[in-house]
Amino acid sequence: MKGAWRRTPGTVWALLLAVGVGVATPTFVYLIRLFGFRIPQPNIEADYLEGLLWALALGASIFLWPAPARDKRPLLILWGAKCLVTLGFMLLYEWHYGLDAYMYFDQSRAQISPLHDMGWGRGTENLIGLAWIQSSILPPSYHALKVSFAMVGLVSVYLTYRGAVRFRGEEDIRLLYVLGLFPSILFWSSILG
Repeated sequence: MKGAWRRTPGTVWALLLAVGVGVATPTFVYLIRLFGFRIPQPNIEADYLEGLLWALALGASIFLWPAPARDKRPLLILWGAKCLVTLGFMLLYEWHYGLDAYMYFDQSRAQISPLHDMGWGRGTENLIGLAWIQSSILPPSYHALKVSFAMVGLVSVYLTYRGAVRFRGEEDIRLLYVLGLFPSILFWSSILG
């Protein structure tokens, strides 16, 4: 029959995935509201969505990096891990602890530029200034700001790896995975501040 729907394994999995996402979305939105109660943002769901979209855009940018093609797949895998930490696990961490990151974000929404306060040895002012720059370019989103800092962390891990490759004189992608998935590096380079 022409134009009839065919039940192939791919379409069945796609249908199951769509149903699963549809069923899980209300629960996940509830959890975002619950865990994000400390974040100074009136519409935390929209804030989270902006962070998720920004994570996808930054992930897509990896294809444009001047990195060898063989490194791009591992970088995408590491970016996925960082996004799971930044937009997943960090929700629990932020729910449990009051963080300086909330103040950085809140101050970044000021109408007056804080850039004149930036300088050597002024960590808090520098973070607020960097956050203000992003909030001036993109919609002010706490989660998008976290994602930007997570990307800086990934770039730092990758540059460290490339330096190690030059020093050792050989490629070993396992070293990139060790650096990128090392628990303290994965966690602390995924947080704002």
